[in-house]
Amino acid sequence: MKSKSIMAAASLFAVLNLCTFAARAEIEEQTYTYATRLDVQKALSIREEPSDICKVVDARMTYEDSQGVTKAIRYLKLSQACDIGG
Repeated sequence: MKSKSIMAAASLFAVLNLCTFAARAEIEEQTYTYATRLDVQKALSIREEPSDICKVVDARMTYEDSQGVTKAIRYLKLSQACDIGG
């Protein structure tokens, strides 16, 4: 009985991981340029390359557009260390 519940839990975990991977694969991603026309209704996450010094780093914003479609954009920005005098 215990092995059946372990097998069921492992199967559920595998299915959930597969669904998460598929959802990430469907996100449209582009690289920002000055000509990029942005339609950001809601920012979902903003991540950047970690840095202890003030410098230009790669960043990625995942967002929903006005149609509710999740998209992502890559861009360059000053690191957070610049905000604190790094």
